[in-house]
Order: sequence, then C-alpha cells, then structure tokens
Amino acid sequence: MPRPERRDPAARADELMNAASAASQRLVDGLASCGLLAAPADEPARLKIREQARRLFLFILLSVLLEQRSGGDPFDRLVAERLKARFSGELLASRKALKSISRKALPRSDADELGAKLEAAGKLDPFAPYYGSFDAMRKDPAQGPFAVLARRLAEEQFESASRSAAYEKIFSLAAALSDELVSGL
Repeated sequence: MPRPERRDPAARADELMNAASAASQRLVDGLASCGLLAAPADEPARLKIREQARRLFLFILLSVLLEQRSGGDPFDRLVAERLKARFSGELLASRKALKSISRKALPRSDADELGAKLEAAGKLDPFAPYYGSFDAMRKDPAQGPFAVLARRLAEEQFESASRSAAYEKIFSLAAALSDELVSGL
C-alpha cells in the first residue's frame, strides 16, 4: 500500500504549498525576533519579504521534485505540476483582485497604469531570479539562491546601516528553512 502522501498529487501539492508558506512566515518571524522589521510600521516590508521568501521556497521544492531527486519519480512530476498550477492560479487571482480594487479606489488614469503594470508583471516568470543559482552556488555561495534572496531583500527593504545584518540573517534563515523543507520531501 502506498504511503498516504503518495495517493493524491493535488493534496501533496497543497501540503507543500502550505509548508512553503509556513517557512516564509518563520523567516519573517526570525527577522523580527532579532530586531529587524519588528515595528508595526514594518508590516508592508514583512508582507513583501514573506512573499519573496515563499517564492524561493517554492522554487526549491520544484527544483528538488523535478531535477534533484534520482530516478525521476512520476509522482514527483505530478506533484510539481499541481504545485505550479496552484501557484499560477494564486498569482492570477491576486492580479485580478488588485485590478478590481484599483478600479474602485484610484482615479481612472492611476488604475489603468497599475493595470498595465500588473499585466506586464503577469508575463514575467516569478522564479527567474533563481535560475542557474544552484550551479552558481557550487562555485560561489554568494551566487546561490539564498544569497539572491538575501541580496534583493536587504537592498529593497533595509536601510544601509542594517543591510549587512539583514543579509546575513536572511541568508542563514533561508538556507536552514530550505533544508527543513527538502528533508520533508
């Protein structure tokens, strides 16, 4: 009899999506626990970091399911397909919701501009920043997926005085949480 998690690829994809979300929340909690982004005013930054970390964790899960595991298990491929479909559906729903809100809350010209930006963003691959990062990491850890995330977030979300500490914390948390996710596969 197959293991319970191997019966339904959609259910397994849901579990992995939830695990990636939980890991991204733990990364944000880890940053807050060391004094980074702990203020109530930091909520927008926490949201952005949580979503960017979630994308990294989904990328890692998909990479392991599709490329890293030996044997090319057909079940892994089915789970990866379901995981990608669910994430794609979430992105589409988010863009629709943002467009709808903008039409109601913003002047027409601003809503149209935001709509155009959302359409353009919809054509971008959310995992593109991480392509090739595993190979690059073998030569230089500062080019791996954890460094890509840490660099982007540190530059976008932190003042120069705390950027270095934020980079180090994001890097180490992302690496440790990714290891936990992969060990759960």
